[in-house]
Amino acid sequence: MRARGLILIFFFFLSCTISGLVFYAVAAKLELKTEGGLVPHFNRILDDFNDGNDLNNWLYNTFTGGTNGTCFPSYSSSAYEGSRCLKLLYAVPGSGGFSWYASKLGGENAALSNFNGLSFWVKGSNGNELLKVEIKTAGCNSAQRSNASLYVNDFLASGYITSSWQQAVIPFNNFANITNFSRLEELTFVFEHDQSATNGSPLSGAVYLDRIQFTNRPGGFDPIIQDYCNDRIFRNSLGGNMGWSGGSGGTIAVSFDNTCYHSAPNSVRMDYNVTGSGAYSFLYTLFGGGNTGSVVQPCNFTNYTSISFWMKVTNKDPISPLQVEMDIDDAWPPYWVLCGSITTNWQKWTVGLTNFTEAYGSAKMSKQKLAKLVFTAVQSRLPANDRVGRLYIDDIRFEK
Repeated sequence: MRARGLILIFFFFLSCTISGLVFYAVAAKLELKTEGGLVPHFNRILDDFNDGNDLNNWLYNTFTGGTNGTCFPSYSSSAYEGSRCLKLLYAVPGSGGFSWYASKLGGENAALSNFNGLSFWVKGSNGNELLKVEIKTAGCNSAQRSNASLYVNDFLASGYITSSWQQAVIPFNNFANITNFSRLEELTFVFEHDQSATNGSPLSGAVYLDRIQFTNRPGGFDPIIQDYCNDRIFRNSLGGNMGWSGGSGGTIAVSFDNTCYHSAPNSVRMDYNVTGSGAYSFLYTLFGGGNTGSVVQPCNFTNYTSISFWMKVTNKDPISPLQVEMDIDDAWPPYWVLCGSITTNWQKWTVGLTNFTEAYGSAKMSKQKLAKLVFTAVQSRLPANDRVGRLYIDDIRFEK
């Protein structure tokens, strides 16, 4: 009986100790959360994973899921800082498969209204893992504006995930499909089979995350990346899809090129033929893109003065000129500028947003409802030697 009593006492104290540790961990987070109310100095860090607790630092749940894919979270000592980081062991082996890790944000108005960006540290078990970042709102936007997503590559110094820690800093402006950041509901990290296969990324492996936090950069971010082409996915860094057409009598082929770029590891390549009378070919990229990336969703770039991009050709003669268009709310007529001459050396083109002029008119473009950027080769504008050619475009961004 005495031994049994000692065992019961031991388990009682063990239970109290474990409960106490759990209570202490939660209480510590609660103390941070309530210190001075929901204020920026607490809400900056969403999760640092040091306590190994499935609640984030805001005391909201984290969870995983998938369709024809898996994602298993654990906590690793291979941290960027502190004692632990998050390890996501993922597999997306089948066509159309995807999996995710999500952290709830709770629609905290006071918390998120003070910030203008998201940052986190990331590395992979092997490198070149493809990771999509998605933000969902708490129902304060229309159906096509309820979430926004982008791939992390363009926000890493190397242009892709490596086996060493890198920081990704993503302005809220890049989640262009969302217009109201005061009630964000969920932050999600997604692995996808089809996009990983397209990119040549591993279909299984591990990605590590640490120190997920919201940032407040005084005066906002400059520049805002539209597309650096690093992920080899036809979706830009504002969340909109890229597309192209032979137009009237022209032909075009578009691909990513990892042998010719302004900044590693890729550029987008446009092979065009506009030899026919009245022919033209164009490459376009949407801003925002709705929840699918393909819906025209005008975006406000009032705080930015210009758009810049790098271009070169492989033609014998310089292209002069290339027609660059910006659409307002996808309505006719577009606004355009002419860039020439484009040579066989990389050149940076910086175009003031108010320099875009209404096609066949003189009106200047408003910056409040930008929907689409278009690069067009037009038969009637090009010398005969330039009507078949190859154009490279890289590092597209908005600047102040």
